[in-house]
Amino acid sequence: MLKSKGSLYILFPVVILIWGAIIYKVVAALGDDTIDQPKIPLEITIIKGRTVKDTFSLLQVERDPFLGHSYKKSVVRKSNGENIKKEVVWPEIQYLGIITGEGTAAAVYILQLNGKQLLLDSSGTDEGLKLLNGNSDRVELKYLGDSRVFLKAG
Repeated sequence: MLKSKGSLYILFPVVILIWGAIIYKVVAALGDDTIDQPKIPLEITIIKGRTVKDTFSLLQVERDPFLGHSYKKSVVRKSNGENIKKEVVWPEIQYLGIITGEGTAAAVYILQLNGKQLLLDSSGTDEGLKLLNGNSDRVELKYLGDSRVFLKAG
């Protein structure tokens, strides 16, 4: 392998030094490295007859911050028998008339909703208004669960 013995005399001590450094670091790392801690005298005072409790309170958790599930239970309230009905505020509505075709039963009702004309067919729903029934003189509409009858204007 080596052509001259001179290089062997140089490389052999280098290999020994490298392996010696590695073995020294391993032994030093595994050695006992206890550091003497300075001893501090502990003074313990004992008060007899008086105990103080540590008090704390936890906040109510409403939802899981990671999954988003709600922990808050829905509260079921019992009614006292009276049905409290919210009064529905109706928009300004005028019934203008009806358009029917000759020989067909289909009809289109013309309404004016807040100054804007609106056409509803017999099963129509538009802008929250639902047509329940109607004829040429009057129309019955349902808005937010409340129903009213409107007479033809003019």
